[in-house]
Amino acid sequence: MTKTVSERLADFVQRASYENLPKEVIHQTKRCLMDTCGAIIAGSFHSKSGKVAQSYAKTLEEPQIATIIGTTLMRSPQT
Repeated sequence: MTKTVSERLADFVQRASYENLPKEVIHQTKRCLMDTCGAIIAGSFHSKSGKVAQSYAKTLEEPQIATIIGTTLMRSPQT
């Protein structure tokens, strides 16, 4: 049976090791993660949609076990 794209990707990830990744891949991955985190944090403070999302999150009655990135709010991981 032919594996799906998701299954092939999962196999690749399972076999991959940090030591075998090219340095450029590691460098670019770190840059992408930092860029994503910066955009999330900036959006949570400086955009109207970020403020609306925070206001909505405050109305939810959920377990407070995960921090919403860029805020001091805590809600369930699903939020």
